[in-house]
Amino acid sequence: MSQSLAIMAFSLESLDEITSKIELAKALGTSRQTLNIYHQLACLYIDGFVGNYPRVGNRAYTRAGMNKYQCWVLGKLIYEGMRLTYKVLEAKLEDLDYVENFSYKAYIKTNQGKKDESY
Repeated sequence: MSQSLAIMAFSLESLDEITSKIELAKALGTSRQTLNIYHQLACLYIDGFVGNYPRVGNRAYTRAGMNKYQCWVLGKLIYEGMRLTYKVLEAKLEDLDYVENFSYKAYIKTNQGKKDESY
């Protein structure tokens, strides 16, 4: 399956409540390196993404597994990066209105009442 088909067929239903980066990369049909690149983008630009990690002292423990919201964000970022190119996506993430598409509110709205949470 090509990478774009794997991402388009990706469903949060197939994931555990807490998912490792390795398992998410497999589910998305991408490499851990690619996932980590987009993880860094999410940490920089998406409010609430890092806040969903457990805290150790005053720092987020980003080596912990990710919840479904975080998996949704990364899947959507990778899809958008493939659609737009990474550099264009990075530039678009400077726009707060565009970033709102990756918010927890957008996640809830997108996945409300859905059994199949694919893109």
